Amino acid sequence: MKFTKIWFYFVIGFFAIWFIGASVLLINSSQELIFYYSLYVLLGMVIIFLSRRDIFSPPGLFVIACFQAFGMNIPFFAAGYLSTTGITQNVLFTGNASMGDGTLVKMMVILLLAELGFIVGYLLPLYKLIPLNRVLNTNIPTKRVSIFSFFVLLFIVIVAGFIRIQFHLGEAGIQPTIQMAGYLQYVLYNGVLLLCLYYLSQGMRQGSLFTFLGLTLILAVAGTQVLLSWRGGIVYVLITIFFIFWNNQIQYKEKKMHPLVWFLCLIILVPSFIQYGNTIRAERLGGESIFATSKEDFVLNILNRSQGSTRLAVVVNDIGPLTFTHGFMFIDLFKNNMTATRYIDQKLYGVLTNQSNSFGTSGPGGPYVAFGLLGVMLAFALYGALYRSGYECMKNANKDNVLGIVWYGMTALLLFDILSENLNISNIKLLIALSGMMYIFGRLFLLRRPSLIQSKL
Repeated sequence: MKFTKIWFYFVIGFFAIWFIGASVLLINSSQELIFYYSLYVLLGMVIIFLSRRDIFSPPGLFVIACFQAFGMNIPFFAAGYLSTTGITQNVLFTGNASMGDGTLVKMMVILLLAELGFIVGYLLPLYKLIPLNRVLNTNIPTKRVSIFSFFVLLFIVIVAGFIRIQFHLGEAGIQPTIQMAGYLQYVLYNGVLLLCLYYLSQGMRQGSLFTFLGLTLILAVAGTQVLLSWRGGIVYVLITIFFIFWNNQIQYKEKKMHPLVWFLCLIILVPSFIQYGNTIRAERLGGESIFATSKEDFVLNILNRSQGSTRLAVVVNDIGPLTFTHGFMFIDLFKNNMTATRYIDQKLYGVLTNQSNSFGTSGPGGPYVAFGLLGVMLAFALYGALYRSGYECMKNANKDNVLGIVWYGMTALLLFDILSENLNISNIKLLIALSGMMYIFGRLFLLRRPSLIQSKL
């Protein structure tokens, strides 16, 4: 398919040019750092090349998400361009996040093992043991959407948003007091988002009007995130919509999609959403006004913040020399009813026990704290198998079933979040919750006409 080739050439060309630029930035770095970063980039290019039929299949997706969280900014840290503004002037990071060559080398080793673990998990037949196909039931066509169902779902989005705002569910920096807040958050945010993604994905099969209505629903969910002062969630909405468009094109080859115009409209709208979220967050929490000055400063400050890299640096510097098992620390964490993320939050960032705020460890940092390098390899191998299972469901589904597209679009978004922020028990709970909700929604949305089902058997 032509559009997949264009994206492939764009991504592989970008990595090649980046490698040249990174070499200039790393010219005064240690030979060890240059070696490991070169190995990281070359391995990524090989994986992208092998994923050229669909660069957003799990291996290619992991390379791109890892580059966004770590690979893009590490050369700048090595050259000293981000270390001052990104660390010492960023009040969000108060731990020891120095970015010397020794720290960066240890980070590169951890990243390489995470990438290799994910690829091994993807290639092994472990994915066949994950019953995701039974959860999604992708062999049966799904129901069409309508204008009536749009208004019903819009009402659900508004009510869910009102409840979340009233009880501070998922609100930045505020601990909700309502019972079972986590479960309500899964249903009222993730569950509602799944419904909207279903409407969009199915609507794309039915024409421009339903595509527009689906986008309207998802932007309404993004509006709730703005009012709850979450910025990153708005960017994630844009990423999720892109994967819905992309996977529709991959799966539904008989119908030509035109996602570019819609995607450009979203790119124009989303920065305004983000800036409004910046303002609300700065007013509520204080201390983050640097992010709310302008859209341009916001982009620069996010680059300075550098998400996964700064989080992983704090973990690496705290632990010291690379460790293969870290003394099986997950046992002590389990005894104290504590996750690796919460341990680092309290120990290094001073987050209070009753505070909902979290800085995190980065995706590889959590398993590294709990189980050392071995934990990183095992954790990401399991995730590689899980993503292979979801991708197979999407790719091999009945062409009139969109549940695999919705699942893979949602979990593709989650991979960016995992690598930049955390891989911990909360992510596992979220995946379980998503599976349960997808199973229930699937039973509601599957077309049960016997004649159609029999024709597919």
